[in-house]
Amino acid sequence: MEISDVLKGLQIAPVVKGENFEPIDLSGPTVAKLGLDLGNRVEIESWFYSQTKKSIRYGGYLEKRSWYGRNPDFVNGAEVRNIHLGMDLWCSAGSNIHAPIKGKIHSYQFNDAPGDYGHTLILEHHISGFKFYTLYGHLAAPKITDKGHEFNPGDAIAQVGSWEENGSWPPHLHFQIIIDMEGKVGDYPGVCHEKEKGQFAKNCPHPMLLLPMLP
Repeated sequence: MEISDVLKGLQIAPVVKGENFEPIDLSGPTVAKLGLDLGNRVEIESWFYSQTKKSIRYGGYLEKRSWYGRNPDFVNGAEVRNIHLGMDLWCSAGSNIHAPIKGKIHSYQFNDAPGDYGHTLILEHHISGFKFYTLYGHLAAPKITDKGHEFNPGDAIAQVGSWEENGSWPPHLHFQIIIDMEGKVGDYPGVCHEKEKGQFAKNCPHPMLLLPMLP
């Protein structure tokens, strides 16, 4: 059984609420064309949030990005982890994040390395005997982190974190679906090497399956 079959006909709540949503391309060529200095916090935040006053920008699934080459944690010799495995929703710090469907807390962890997720919450879901997970990264410190705590669709689970607590990123939510956590707790790769794209794409299906509010 595929996750797309499991989710058919299921009522799904918005993960973030907004009146307008706009897709954005942050692949390497686009960022180069814009001339953005990815190491300049002021420039990046000014660009993002001057552009997003009236809408929430989103995108990034399986996007090949140039952001990660500046961080040694993403580089192994000539290889760079640069394929993005989740969906980014670029909204301001403090924005509420909601459970899309019923689930319980699988794990929480503060992944504090620069360029990492910062506060990270992972929910576990069971539908018709099918188990899978959703990951929420770059959060403010969640008020509820107890393993097994249950959320209903639409319940607030956390808020988008600021640069100081979200792994040093412009405020946004990294949302990712994961079929098999592979024994990991409080963390799962959100970026992979290009040669691993196939296997990770199979284990991390398109987040749009749980983001019906996006056009």
